[in-house]
Amino acid sequence: MKILLCSETDYGGGMWFLASAINRYTNHEARHFRMRQCYLDYPYHMLAPRPDKMQALVEWCDVLHVRESEAFLPSDCLQKKPTVVTYCGRGFRKAAKQLIETRRARGWLVTVSTPDLPFYYPDAPPLWLPNAREDMVDYPGRKYQRFTVAHAPTFRERKGTATLIKAIQALHDVDLELIEQSTYSQCLQRKAWCHLLFDQFANGYGNNAIEAWALGMPVVSNDLATQFTHHLEEACGYLPFVKVPEDVHALREVIDHLRRDKAFYAEMLDKGRRFFFTYHHAPAVAERAIEIYGMALDKSHKSAYSIPLYPQAPKKGAPAVIKNRELNILSLGTWDYAGCGYFLSKAINQTTSHHSRAVCWHTSELQFPHDIYRPSLAELTALWKWADVVHIHDNIGMKDNRISPSSELQAIVTLPPKPTVITHHGTLYRKHIQYFNGLARDYGWLQTCSTLDLTLFGPYWLPDCRFDLSEYVNRPEGHFIVAHAPTHRWIKGTDIVIKAMKGLSDFQLIENLVWSECIKRKGQASVLIDQFKLGYGCNAIEAWAMSQAVVASAPSDVLKLFEEHIGYIPFVNCPCEAGAIRATAKQLKDDLAYYQQAVERGHQCWRDFHSPEATAQQALAYYDQAMLRGPARLGHTQDTASSRLRSLPTIRPLPTKEPIKEPISENLVQIEYIGPNKLDMVWFGDATNKRYKFGGVHRRGYVYQKDVSGLLASVDKQGGPVFRVVK
Repeated sequence: MKILLCSETDYGGGMWFLASAINRYTNHEARHFRMRQCYLDYPYHMLAPRPDKMQALVEWCDVLHVRESEAFLPSDCLQKKPTVVTYCGRGFRKAAKQLIETRRARGWLVTVSTPDLPFYYPDAPPLWLPNAREDMVDYPGRKYQRFTVAHAPTFRERKGTATLIKAIQALHDVDLELIEQSTYSQCLQRKAWCHLLFDQFANGYGNNAIEAWALGMPVVSNDLATQFTHHLEEACGYLPFVKVPEDVHALREVIDHLRRDKAFYAEMLDKGRRFFFTYHHAPAVAERAIEIYGMALDKSHKSAYSIPLYPQAPKKGAPAVIKNRELNILSLGTWDYAGCGYFLSKAINQTTSHHSRAVCWHTSELQFPHDIYRPSLAELTALWKWADVVHIHDNIGMKDNRISPSSELQAIVTLPPKPTVITHHGTLYRKHIQYFNGLARDYGWLQTCSTLDLTLFGPYWLPDCRFDLSEYVNRPEGHFIVAHAPTHRWIKGTDIVIKAMKGLSDFQLIENLVWSECIKRKGQASVLIDQFKLGYGCNAIEAWAMSQAVVASAPSDVLKLFEEHIGYIPFVNCPCEAGAIRATAKQLKDDLAYYQQAVERGHQCWRDFHSPEATAQQALAYYDQAMLRGPARLGHTQDTASSRLRSLPTIRPLPTKEPIKEPISENLVQIEYIGPNKLDMVWFGDATNKRYKFGGVHRRGYVYQKDVSGLLASVDKQGGPVFRVVK
C-alpha cells in the first residue's frame, strides 16, 4: 500500500512521525509533505511542493491522509483517492458534529489524534489514531542533579503555566525547566535532562506527555472533561498520569510527593511507560494506521466503527506481557563475562517457569561454566527461532575490542528481528559509550548494565547473579583470613593491597586459578578485599553469597548511586591507602560486632539484588519492556530474513528446556605461553580460525584437548617452543 500524508502545518510533527513509523515498521510505503513550517522546526519529507508535484503524489498513492484541512490541495485531487482525515484539537472541539458529518458525506474516514475527541460525537465516534513516537529512554544526556520539572507550553494560558510557576516557587528543593520558543530538537534535549513533566490542566495530555513517557519520566496533568478521564481509566485499567486540579497547593503537594516517594514515582513511571508502549509507540501506531487505511481503501467504513476505540487496550488489572505466557530466552555473549550469562540463565530456569539457554563463543582462563559453546550458524538459527527474547552481553558488536562488526553480530543481523536486551559489563562500554549507545538506538535494543556506575550513561541496572555459595565455606579454625582475587592487578589496586597486608600470615592472594578452584580458596576467607575504583564486582558478590565481609571503595558519585538504588553502601568503605586497608582489616578482626554488621549488610545486598530469585525477576521485568517495544530493528524486512532462513540446513529441533550442563573439565588443558614476546591473543588453525586468550602474570589459558597439538607445534624464530602444557 502507498500512503500520502499531507497537512497545512506540522501539528506537533504528527504526520512526519507517522509516515516514518510506517516506512520503518511495515512493508508499506508512506510519503509526507506539509505546506509551511513553524518555529518548532519539526522534521519533514517535503515542504510546500508545487501543484503539479502534489498532483503527481496523489496519483502515486493508494490512500490519501490529510490532517485538519484539505484547502491546500488542488480541488481535482480530493475525489480521486480513498481519504482519511485526522483532527487534532481546538477546531474539532468547537464544531465536531459539522466536521464529521461533512467529511463522512464525502466518503472520508474520520480519525482524531487525542483520546478525548471521540466523546465530542458519542453517537458514532471517530476513531482514535494516536500520535506516534519512538522510545527515547536512551536519549543522550544526564539528568540534572536537583529534582527538575519540565514544562513546555505552546500557549501559557491554556497549559496552566502561571499555576505551575507559583507551585515550584514554594518548593525549595525543586527546579523548573520552562521550555519556550525552542526548536523541537532543543526542546527534546532539555526535557531529557529533567525528572518529571507537567503537561497541562485542560485536555488530559498531549505530545509533551507522550515524549516524557518515551524519555522515561512520569507526567502530572489534568482533564476538565471528567467523562474522558472516566472512559480512559475504564479502558486502560489506570490513568497514565498523576491527575491534579488547577490549584497551586495541590500541584505543589503532588510534585513534592513524587520527589520524596520513590515507590510512587516508580509506579507512575511504570504506568506512563506501559501506556506509551500500548498506544503511542511507533510500531503500534503504524499497525493501527495500516488497519484504518485498509478500511478506507475497501470503503468498509461501517466495519471501522467496530474497531476498539482504544487499540489493543489491556483489561483492568491485566498483568505484564510475560506473565501471560512462558518465555524462551536466548542469552548471547562473545566471551563468558565472569559467567554472568550462564548464571542468569540458570537462575531463570530454576526459579521461574520460563526457559533460558546461554551461548558463548570464547572462554577465558578462568573457565567459568557454560551452556552452549560456539554454535554453528544452523544451531544459532534454531536457537534464534526458538527464542521469544534475545539477551546480548557486551561486545557482541565488537571485533577484538575494536569498533568493527564481529562475526557474531554479522550472524545475528541476518536473522529475523527479536525483542532484544543488551547488558554492558564494564571496561569495553566505558571506552566506547557513544558506539554502544548508537548501536542500541539503531537496533532498538533495551540497554542494561551490570554495575551501577554505568547507569550514569543511560542503561538500566541488571545486577549480576550468583547462587548461594555457603557450601564452599571452609574457614580454618583459629584463622582470620583476608583474601584478594584480582583479575587485573592495576584495576583492583593489588600492589597497594599487598603492601597493606605485608607480614600478615593470614593473607591470601588468589590468582591464575580456574573459577571452581578460586571459589574453594575464597571459601577459607573471612574478609575479601575487592577493588577501589568502582565499588564492587563479582568477587564481592561471591563473598557475600558466602557470608563474608567485603572491603572496597568508589568515587563519591558512585557511592551516591549505591545509596539511591540499594539504600546503603553494602561494603566496608575504605580508601585505597595501605595504612587504611590494614587498619580496616584489623578492626574487622578485633571488633566482632563491627564484623557481623558488615557481613549482614553484604549478605542482605546479595539476597535482595544478586541472588537467583532477585536477578531472574529483574531480568524478566526488562524482557517485559523489550517485548512491549517489539522486535529489534535490524535493518531488513521479515521477508528477506525468511528467504535466508529457508536456505539453511535443517537440524534436530532443540528441546523446550534442557538442563544446563557444567563444562567437562577433562576436555580442557591448561597451556602456558613461554615464548619471548608479549602475547594477548593467539590464533591458529587455517580452517577453524579459532581463538584463545592468554593473560595474567603467567600467560596461561585453557584450550580444548583437540587443539593442544597445534599450539605445542608452534616455535619462535630460533626454533624454540612457544607453549607448554601446565601439569
